[in-house]
Amino acid sequence: MTEKTVFHLPEGENDYGKRVFRNAANLLADTTIDSAVAIVVNGGGLDHVRADAPTADRVRQLLDDGVEVCVCRNTLEGADSDAGDLVDGARLVSSAMAELTRKQDDGYAYIRP
Repeated sequence: MTEKTVFHLPEGENDYGKRVFRNAANLLADTTIDSAVAIVVNGGGLDHVRADAPTADRVRQLLDDGVEVCVCRNTLEGADSDAGDLVDGARLVSSAMAELTRKQDDGYAYIRP
């Protein structure tokens, strides 16, 4: 059985973003569990998934490892940005709150490190 986990990334603080990404990578590396992992980004968390962010390479690696990175359209529009500003592979969702609700309804465990 695949266990599903969604990490919430609403903060722009550098250490917080690194912690979320490290937690997601550690979960994927744990051989005692078969995991599906998603990260839902809103608010200041947007700064971590921009193509020019210091964390962009880490996000690309997580995407390559199968992590789903979902970015809140409301946050993106509020920041006067568009999808072209994001790391390739990040997916826009209607809103972070709706996506977190959908994920939890689909059996994802919610984690906000």
